[in-house]
Amino acid sequence: MEQLSKGQIIKETVRIAGPVMMESLMASTVMMINTAMVGRLDNPYAVAIVGVNAAPSWMLNSIPMGLCVGATVMVARSIGAGDKEKANKYARQTVGGIFLLASVLSIAMFFLSQVVPVWVNADEMIRTDASLYLRILSLSIVPNFIGFACSGMLRGSGNTKTPMLAGLMTNIITMSLNFFLLYDFHEMTIFGRDISIQGAGLGVHGAAVSTAVAQLCFGIFMISRVIGKKQKIRVDLRRVLKFDWETLRPMLKVGIPAMGERLTISFGQVMYATTINGIGPIQTAAHSLAVQIESLAFMPANALSVSATTLVGQSLGAKNIKNANAYAKTVLAFAAGVGVLCFFAFWFAPAPLIGLLSNNTYIIAEGAAALRVMAPVEPLFCMLIVINGILRGGGDTHFALYAGIAGMWGVRLAAAWYAVNILGWGLVGAWVGMALDIVVRFTIMFIRYMRKKWLNVDAI
Repeated sequence: MEQLSKGQIIKETVRIAGPVMMESLMASTVMMINTAMVGRLDNPYAVAIVGVNAAPSWMLNSIPMGLCVGATVMVARSIGAGDKEKANKYARQTVGGIFLLASVLSIAMFFLSQVVPVWVNADEMIRTDASLYLRILSLSIVPNFIGFACSGMLRGSGNTKTPMLAGLMTNIITMSLNFFLLYDFHEMTIFGRDISIQGAGLGVHGAAVSTAVAQLCFGIFMISRVIGKKQKIRVDLRRVLKFDWETLRPMLKVGIPAMGERLTISFGQVMYATTINGIGPIQTAAHSLAVQIESLAFMPANALSVSATTLVGQSLGAKNIKNANAYAKTVLAFAAGVGVLCFFAFWFAPAPLIGLLSNNTYIIAEGAAALRVMAPVEPLFCMLIVINGILRGGGDTHFALYAGIAGMWGVRLAAAWYAVNILGWGLVGAWVGMALDIVVRFTIMFIRYMRKKWLNVDAI
């Protein structure tokens, strides 16, 4: 791989990150639309029911997302080195491993769904509904996890358009089904004509059904892409359960710490949610909506992080350290820009943003106050996410685990508990703990980034 000019670096970064960013923004937009639809149900606790399950769902999804980091990195390095057959070996063993893991987790979540809301300290009024919601989602874990795996590997090969199309399809299916499943009866005007629509009237559980169906379609679509001949990687389904330790070893070396980091953060978020849920259902709902608005920051940052992992990984696979370093600096600059824009939005217009998702004045007030707390650290948050992606591309995933333990468990949980239960600051206090966590993790990861150990081409 030849050394690229600054213009070529920017062009390639945009080429990889652009579709991922579009996918992320579409997902955020549709998520907010769906939440607004749930928020307008007659059930005043509908948003809280969905919000209670957010943290457990994140923790569950962190397992395939973390493990697939290893596959993404190794596929990227193999493609960068011009070894397509090795990339295919990494791909098919990833699919086989994720299938087995997802099957076990799907069964476990189906039977544990009744106790999860109790574990996260959900209000007794919503526990039964929250349990059924989670049980429905457990039915689509296998296709959803396989979809995650295929998306990560395709991105590692440099193909971010196919996952984008899959995301668009998933979002359209979710939103369309919600329209028919949530409500009993509603009217709409099309081209000046009033049309009456009879829905299924499933309420908040209709949102779970639509999500599960969309995840099933997502998994089927993604596996169909990687078994074809048009991609840089190809998975032979007849060989996915034939495991080879020499192929698994480097993927697990990168993937297990990445999974550990995601689990550390996600399990911490579950514990963090118990503190918030203990305040009351209004605060649970406000927290859920504020996090969705904040996704306007971390979704684009995540897209840039994926771009960093792919481009840094391919450059180091081709043993081109200068390109890897140039890509890292460019993506990090983009992330800082996104963070600054989000600071202005969250600081100056938090209430109108929360108001897009709810018409409850108490929820809007709580959510807006929380967003304003987080606004000053949004640039650091976006840069932290991208630094994680840069280090992953270099195979340096251990340090993110250490930073996650320090920030989440050493700072956020303790600070949030103290601010809520001792100082009585409510939801704002919990978000103060979150902001302090981001500052600590960013500081640790930025120091690691500046030391450049991730540029070692022989690290894996």
